[in-house]
Amino acid sequence: MFKFTAVEALRTNISIIFDAITLNNPYPAKHFNDQQWNQMYLKAAFMERDLSKIQSVEDRSNGDLARIISDYAHERWAASRKIDPMFWRPVTGFLNQVLLKDMEHLLNSKDEIENKAGALCCYYSKNEKARKFWIADLI
Repeated sequence: MFKFTAVEALRTNISIIFDAITLNNPYPAKHFNDQQWNQMYLKAAFMERDLSKIQSVEDRSNGDLARIISDYAHERWAASRKIDPMFWRPVTGFLNQVLLKDMEHLLNSKDEIENKAGALCCYYSKNEKARKFWIADLI
């Protein structure tokens, strides 16, 4: 019963309600399925909420979310819009060819914070190519 109510409440654009479910709350990480979690995470980014306050992001990361993040980033970049660097947290374990190009974009950005976001994703990745990007960026 609570899960249904929480998921339905995520449809709101009233930030205080959305934040109560999403931020500093362990409930979504424990009870939402991947689709519900991914929708919540993407909407939090879209609503420009503080993504650092979403709990268990690394534990709930998944391949679909990584793909969604990349797609969203490409839309934002095409519109010359910024992306919260915290948005990239869930992609670290899923750096495929598309996401590696995204990391390259971040590392080559003129924005120092984007550089750091890309470097952190590459550093914590188990993908050898990503780690080489990160090392090459230091040199």
